[in-house]
Amino acid sequence: MDVTLRKSKSEDWKIIQQLNAEVYENSIKFDPYIIPNDPFTKESEVDYQQSVSDPTKFCMIAEIAGKPVGYLFGGEHNYSYRSNRRGEIFHMGISPLYRSHGIGTILIAKFKKWCSEQKLTHIGVNTYFNDPKARNFYEKQGLKPIDVTLEGPID
Repeated sequence: MDVTLRKSKSEDWKIIQQLNAEVYENSIKFDPYIIPNDPFTKESEVDYQQSVSDPTKFCMIAEIAGKPVGYLFGGEHNYSYRSNRRGEIFHMGISPLYRSHGIGTILIAKFKKWCSEQKLTHIGVNTYFNDPKARNFYEKQGLKPIDVTLEGPID
């Protein structure tokens, strides 16, 4: 599979929106409270439109034969209580037919290079705890769990 990466352009926001919608379809299995149409809300559309052309952020689209099959959007995200400089994967998605073909690994390698150029020292991502496929993928990329978010009903 010949994968090419390209920096996103302002008109690519709908590509990111569609690929992110595919991520949401998968996420429903792990989060019963996810709002499936969130990628198509006005707020999300504005976020995509700003994200694809923000020069301070990383936004790459993966293509096969000119067809968009994945993306990664990230940027610097530090915590005031930690001393490292951190790149965060804000959104990443691969179309279901193209998952487990190395496209995510290619995107993360490019993101790591960008982070290094920005003098960042670490990268991070949030994923569902009960999604072992995603957790295993990120651990293969060199990421390790550092915290766990716990949530439960009030009653």
